[in-house]
Amino acid sequence: MKHLSKCKRGSVFAWVTITVAVFIVGLLYMILTQPVIEIQKATNSTLNDEDYASTYNSVIMVWKYWPLIMLLGLIIVGIIISIRKEPYTNFQ
Repeated sequence: MKHLSKCKRGSVFAWVTITVAVFIVGLLYMILTQPVIEIQKATNSTLNDEDYASTYNSVIMVWKYWPLIMLLGLIIVGIIISIRKEPYTNFQ
């Protein structure tokens, strides 16, 4: 079996780390979504002030979309790590 070169080992490590991070983020999101939904149901009817309602709606929107933003960021980081030249020499 042929060993990976130093350039490929860094990319493989990065993608394995990204895969583990995506799994952990997905697991946390699935576990914590139910309590967030219950809190949302309990507090949604008590918001009378528009300023508080606006902040509350912003927090709920962030909760809905942060996994997608993190996933996109991790994929971009993975691509950048995969295509960069290692070691950091001979850039001309």
